[in-house]
Amino acid sequence: MKALPLLLISAIANIAVADPAPGAQLQSQIAAIQAEMQAAGHDVSGLVRLQMWMDQHAGEGSKSWSGASLGIVAAYSGDEGVRVSALVQGGPAGQAGIRSGDTITAIGASALAADPLMMPIEKYRASLDALKSGTPVTVSYLRAGVPGHATVVAGALDRAEVQSQLESAQTVLSVDSQRLSELVAKDMALRSPPAARTMLGIVLDTTGVIPDGVRVAAVTPGGPANAAGLRSGDVIMAIDGESLAGRSDSPPIAVFHRLTESAKPGDRVKLEYSRAGKPAATEIRVPAAGPEPPV
Repeated sequence: MKALPLLLISAIANIAVADPAPGAQLQSQIAAIQAEMQAAGHDVSGLVRLQMWMDQHAGEGSKSWSGASLGIVAAYSGDEGVRVSALVQGGPAGQAGIRSGDTITAIGASALAADPLMMPIEKYRASLDALKSGTPVTVSYLRAGVPGHATVVAGALDRAEVQSQLESAQTVLSVDSQRLSELVAKDMALRSPPAARTMLGIVLDTTGVIPDGVRVAAVTPGGPANAAGLRSGDVIMAIDGESLAGRSDSPPIAVFHRLTESAKPGDRVKLEYSRAGKPAATEIRVPAAGPEPPV
């Protein structure tokens, strides 16, 4: 059985923000990515457990275990059976109509309900041990509390296939994490009060006081600060050599606005900042006057 991406993996990174109410659209996209990341996280957890189980049964010094598989990544689901955490696309269970979220209650005549000696997941693994590739078996399951049955023809699964599935799920987490950061930055820029926004594409953190600088809450994707390498969490300490350290008559955020608002379009402003306690510096080109770039 050839390894293919998990059913839970989908491409949402190219969704465009075209809704007339961008704030609502952003929130919807953020929620969708968070849900996908949660699902991918379950996949990673289940596949790592499956790898560990396969390695334990491979024999000392061997990673080449192979055996019968239903194409299911099983997870603990109470005492009545095992939950289908994910499916191998095109695998035996998926072809037979089993779905992610189903609870497998029996493999053939072997019920998976817990007893004093074995938990359901242990019974599930033991049932797989007894199967041979190409053997049809009746799989009993619960879907939203409703019982069902499917005839599944066991296939072969080796560790290389599981590794491919794991890498696919990890890729989803990595891509979605980057996309989520971008959308959260846009959302923060939309929600921030005018006093927190700057013409350099920086959203300042106005919720806390830093005596010697201002914290970057977010940077506008594609804006001047983003292009200059600033990130959320950076603390800006000085502009063009002038410290932002607070004074009795002018806090750091006021000094920041005074220094940046005096710059003209085309000017290059030097920012000295701290990232994770390490000093750094960059230059930002002041954009031409006009409406704020879209977020």
